Amino acid sequence: MIYRKGDNILISGGERELAKQLGTYADAITVFSFVQSVTFSFAIADGKDFTKNVLRAEPVVFVLLVLAYVLYGLLVYRCHQGEDELLEHIRSSPVIHTWTQKIRCWRIAVIILALCISLVAMGLTACAKKTTCSETCLHPYGTRKSRPNGATKNHQAQSKRAKAKR
Repeated sequence: MIYRKGDNILISGGERELAKQLGTYADAITVFSFVQSVTFSFAIADGKDFTKNVLRAEPVVFVLLVLAYVLYGLLVYRCHQGEDELLEHIRSSPVIHTWTQKIRCWRIAVIILALCISLVAMGLTACAKKTTCSETCLHPYGTRKSRPNGATKNHQAQSKRAKAKR
């Protein structure tokens, strides 16, 4: 219910409360997406059964990750739209409007960052598990194949060339 009092427009407590609740939902979705990303990253870096299953279905997991984070972004965007519709009659100062927009942008940025963290963790883990990449990959859990006497392929090749010259 909207009430007019002079030039100011007041909205009922129910509309204001629902708008506040939508803001809380947007915050919760944002936090959930980030926590999920960090948890996924640690789980995939563990190198056990979960990692093997994710890497076995890597394209499917990639698509599902992207779809999930797009859904999170869409839900947050819809919460923002709901807030705007419920509070459109309130005349707010430019400072409040500016800060509201900044907060909304940061929510979306956190969701994008969460997606990037998940994809990087998955990519580095996949890279470390491939034999062609494992010798040069920077992933801390890389599965470098051990060579005789700890030598690398390049070191072995250099040793063979040196022996051939003698």
